[in-house]
Amino acid sequence: YPNSFLPQQFREQPDGAQLRVLDFGGGDGVHYRKIKKGLCKRHCLETAIEWNIVETQECVDKYKDSEPDEPQLKWFSSIDELDGEVDIIYSEATLRYIENYDEILSKLMSFDPHYIFLQRSTIGMHSTCLAKQLFGRQRVEDGSFEPGQLARDNYGMIRNGEPMHFWFISEESFRAYTNSHGYQIYHKQPFNVHPRYQIVEGKLNSYDDYWGTPRAEMNNFILEKRVDA
Repeated sequence: YPNSFLPQQFREQPDGAQLRVLDFGGGDGVHYRKIKKGLCKRHCLETAIEWNIVETQECVDKYKDSEPDEPQLKWFSSIDELDGEVDIIYSEATLRYIENYDEILSKLMSFDPHYIFLQRSTIGMHSTCLAKQLFGRQRVEDGSFEPGQLARDNYGMIRNGEPMHFWFISEESFRAYTNSHGYQIYHKQPFNVHPRYQIVEGKLNSYDDYWGTPRAEMNNFILEKRVDA
């Protein structure tokens, strides 16, 4: 979905034009590498794209020199370090970990992008509430259990041996907020891999009839800047 839509944006660029992307929470550059595979070989990436990754300082220090042959790949430890406008904002499974997500959204929209991609978001038709991720457990040598390999390998999921808390976000309030800033939902696609979680604060106001447990949505969104904005 973004792997096909984003390359299409590059292909539609006039000759010599550069598409500027802000990848908020871009990890080690994994999103860039995925998109790169979808580009035609005729594209010269150094001139066709500028991919700006905003990540934690720890992540920037670890990966900023990992792609010496990719000068179009740039790293920042804060949104405030990036100047100018961008064409596209891409963010995957990141907003859920930010309590005041609207403040970050406001900063992202201030870059005046035409499209905003929010992949694997916890935005859906439920209330906004706080949860913590639950992971499968595996037995270790002393017979006790610890978080499974998936949890331990995905940085950001486990901090100091404990699962990080995250937020389910009300789609109703999300739509109202983004609309007030000049953006509309261009596309919405359910993301059907649901995490195991425990509600910590608040209530989803939605229940799974079979399991009798709270049920939440996860969705991929593309926001588009309104013509009248």
